[in-house]
Amino acid sequence: MSDFCHYCNYQARGVEFLCNPSASSACAPCQTLSEIDQKIKETRRMLIGLAKERQELKKQANHNHDRIIHHLPLEVASKIFELSMPWDVEKLDIPRASKYAISAPFILSSVCRRWRDIAHSTPQLWANLIICDRNPHFCTLPAPSIVEDMIVRARNFPLSIIFYGIYESNQAVAIRKIIYLLARHSKRWADFRYEGPSQLLSYLPTDDEDLPLLRRLHLTVTHGSGVDVNKTSFNLRVRRLNALSITGVRLEADNLDWNNLQKLELSLRPQHECFEALMRAPNLTRCILRQIPYTFSQFHPKVPIRRPSLQHLEITDGYFYQFILKSFIYPSLSTLVLGSNKIAFKPIPLIVEYINKSECALESLSLLNTEVVDSDIGALCNGIPTLQYLQISLSNTSSTEAAGILSAHLAEFFVIDGRKKPRYLPDLRSLILTMSKDLQPDWSDLRLLPDIFGTPMTTDTANGSASRYATERHRHALESVSISVNRFDRMKKPELYDAIGRQTLERIVWLRSNAGVRWTLRIGKDGEDVIGPALDWFKMKSSVD
Repeated sequence: MSDFCHYCNYQARGVEFLCNPSASSACAPCQTLSEIDQKIKETRRMLIGLAKERQELKKQANHNHDRIIHHLPLEVASKIFELSMPWDVEKLDIPRASKYAISAPFILSSVCRRWRDIAHSTPQLWANLIICDRNPHFCTLPAPSIVEDMIVRARNFPLSIIFYGIYESNQAVAIRKIIYLLARHSKRWADFRYEGPSQLLSYLPTDDEDLPLLRRLHLTVTHGSGVDVNKTSFNLRVRRLNALSITGVRLEADNLDWNNLQKLELSLRPQHECFEALMRAPNLTRCILRQIPYTFSQFHPKVPIRRPSLQHLEITDGYFYQFILKSFIYPSLSTLVLGSNKIAFKPIPLIVEYINKSECALESLSLLNTEVVDSDIGALCNGIPTLQYLQISLSNTSSTEAAGILSAHLAEFFVIDGRKKPRYLPDLRSLILTMSKDLQPDWSDLRLLPDIFGTPMTTDTANGSASRYATERHRHALESVSISVNRFDRMKKPELYDAIGRQTLERIVWLRSNAGVRWTLRIGKDGEDVIGPALDWFKMKSSVD
């Protein structure tokens, strides 16, 4: 006979008596053993009772002394957990995401039992599924059972799914299992983002009846799969998409309802496909076209097509932007981004002409890898007075224009007339200038800035009128100015500081404090703001001298 201890989980070996302890004829040792066994049973029952009482008292002590989140109602604690999530599914960069960003729900649920209960009672935490096999923190795909647990914990909430991976033979079975598992719950998909090889596209659901909640779709076919991404097609039959992003895959446009589409992003697609998409989507509010291959056959409509809803347009192709601006009119356009990775282009004359034609109130303009001459600056300042944000990246400017390019930019932007308001760009709030290695700025041009904003005050000011005069002249909307020069990557810092000059730096500091403008002067690829370190170096040099 054996006895099991419920307190310590120990199974004691029983004692077999040679005689009956209850009989009067039993020997003394057997009677004593029987009495001891009875005491052991009573002691075990007492220990079990004490253990239960201790557990209840510990719960009460934790409730009295634990963190405040344990005293909150479950609804409030769940909302706090939901707001603590460190990612936005639409903007999350999977290859560079941290471990906490990818596995945040699991980390929260592993702190303690109370946190686990809160996490498991918050389906919003589990409705964002991030499946990745190419991250520094995760070398393998999650097990299908973990993905299934997350789907179950999300209950009936719409799912936002990010699938990022590379199709390899040793993971082919696991990847297909996960995709099959996700496809079984496709009616709950609200946001699906796929970045992977073309071989897996055939496993994804495409019919409208299988994707009734899908509103955002992001498809990116990665290279290295052995398939020409420009010949890969995806036949999608969905009627309610609001946002669509396509990279390296041809979309069958006839089966898609373009009327509901508000956000469109196309990359590595031919120009005729991009033009067809813009023709079919009349209610777009945001359009991004990147890395569009150049083709000579371009069709221009006789009358420009009017699209009143578009507010954000971004085209990073040195030729295609001309075709779009000549073919469409966007009267509500507020943000325009133009650039090219291969060639330097001169878009300012065409932009000013387009703004006048469309009569839009452009507020933000970014020009990347741009060639700019002095006449362009004047046209920009006079032609687009509504600008609030301006970013210009200068590249490949000729040596004759490079000497005065910096002063031309700054002087034209901040000229103030007799009404004590800027004559050009009166609503400009942020200015970013980036100069490539081909440009040699003249740092002495920065010394003109105090004369533009006002005269810096000195300790020997005779009366307060000069101080008031300077303050009144600073009635402008400008809040920040950032100047970046990439030429001095290999230059030693003392040589760089001498090239800028102490007087120039001091005047910029004066503008920071008196003109209310956040100035930054960034040098080199690292983009370090050199104003503070340079002034410290000059002070140290003066003390040594």
